[in-house]
Amino acid sequence: MADSFGFARKVNLPFAEAVRAVRVAATREGFELLATNGAGETGEGPELAIFDLHDRELWTESLRLRPEAALVFPCRAVVKAIDGGNAMLYVTDPVQMLMPLARSELEPVIADLNRRLWRTYLRVVVQDAGFGDV
Repeated sequence: MADSFGFARKVNLPFAEAVRAVRVAATREGFELLATNGAGETGEGPELAIFDLHDRELWTESLRLRPEAALVFPCRAVVKAIDGGNAMLYVTDPVQMLMPLARSELEPVIADLNRRLWRTYLRVVVQDAGFGDV
């Protein structure tokens, strides 16, 4: 993943179902969804949902330790409708995004974010595999 900012996978879920799955998964991992931005609602482009995933405690701790961390937070999840009625799922990889800060006092924060964002991603992937809500 050297040239990537996150995890990505095609999911065999319709766009609306993939959006719902991300909302549920992120909430279960303790993230607040600060904003949902969309494109394509005017028919001028693909359906797209962008979620800002926020954890108030990690945010506060990060800014206390390294104020410049605000340049790369919050983490995001993106769902994009693709051909065939399926969706692409993208989730921030905090290890890649926060690489310059990884060997600092933020290492425990980044590890926690990584664990929870992976679980958010995997909850949607597992649902896509037919195992239902996890």
